[in-house]
Amino acid sequence: MNPKSYPQLQEKFGGKFIARVNYRVIASAKTSKALWDKVRNRIGDPKMIIEYIEPEGAICIYGISAS
Repeated sequence: MNPKSYPQLQEKFGGKFIARVNYRVIASAKTSKALWDKVRNRIGDPKMIIEYIEPEGAICIYGISAS
């Protein structure tokens, strides 16, 4: 899948971890361990990005601590 926007990712992969290479989703799973098991042979690929996709409708507030 080659989604064009984050809302499209949320629609299909909300609440999951995904692995992408060149913007294309190559694997997804509900847990990070399950995702690592799926992409184990590609670990070290400098083009692979691992990320968590927030569920649709989620409101997330992130902060940075000065300590």
